Amino acid sequence: MTYSLKSKLYIETLFIHVLLQSFLYNLYMYNLFIIIFIILPTGVLASVSDITTDISRSVEKIISRHSYLTKTLNSTNENRTCSLDTKKERSSKCNSKTHQFPNRGILIEVPGDKGCPNGMVRINNYCIDKYEAALVEVNQDGSWTDISPYHHPKKNIKIRAVSAKGAVPQGYINQIKAKQACHNSGKRLCTNKEWLRACQGSKKNMYPYGKKRVNKKCNGSRKIHPAVELFPKAKNPYSKIQNACINQLNDGLALTGEYSECVSDDGVFDMMGNLHEWTSDSSGIFRGGYYVDTKRNGPGCYYRTTAHDTSHWDYSTGFRCCANAAD
Repeated sequence: MTYSLKSKLYIETLFIHVLLQSFLYNLYMYNLFIIIFIILPTGVLASVSDITTDISRSVEKIISRHSYLTKTLNSTNENRTCSLDTKKERSSKCNSKTHQFPNRGILIEVPGDKGCPNGMVRINNYCIDKYEAALVEVNQDGSWTDISPYHHPKKNIKIRAVSAKGAVPQGYINQIKAKQACHNSGKRLCTNKEWLRACQGSKKNMYPYGKKRVNKKCNGSRKIHPAVELFPKAKNPYSKIQNACINQLNDGLALTGEYSECVSDDGVFDMMGNLHEWTSDSSGIFRGGYYVDTKRNGPGCYYRTTAHDTSHWDYSTGFRCCANAAD
């Protein structure tokens, strides 16, 4: 069973409370014993002292762990507050050249299903990311550095895909970079067949959640095209679809897993809407639609775009990874 960070904190807080009460009671009894039997051999007193010291050290370690979890949780909440600050306010202040980092401190991958890397769901003999991918830069020492999900990844950096709930997924990416990010995570891009099976589920549904379309279950029906909203006076707003501010508008890109009912029967989220998702097809295919449209190029899971080559990227292009199951 996997517990959330908050659950771990509550459990450890309760455990510490019980342990401290027990420790104080035992310490009292030991002191009472020493006072009454002061004439006992020094070795016995030393043993009592050792026991007390061991308990103290154990308590200190647990308190230290509790403190770490508390700081991590607080940091996560602070970053989440920043990342969830109203998109309307952020977009009004948005500078397309400024890199924002809403995923700082929250990209935590849960253990994958049996035979799968972290953050993945198993389907038959392969694994697929539970959520649309976010990106991090991999440093020479193996540590991660945050990357803005609102910009195309820079050249000459090593990027890694991360599948985590509650993140801003990476838009602005082409198939070439998406393939690199999956590879650096020990994964790969999904084939069209794998992607479609994961979206439809075992029942071969038209939509991730079932056979009939249900409005607003997935993020795919924004009324105004974001480029038109952001550049209302531009002669051709569609020429500006690589602008970093587009995915920071209100009622646009959602956090991974935010649409809790947009999930397949295998437990894979957001395969319809939110962001287009690149597959491994060398001709350049992305699938699933995005937060403006999930109908034009096919209904639900059958939505696929073939108009661009693998080097294309804009605000709507994202991805997720697949991998062969280990057994």
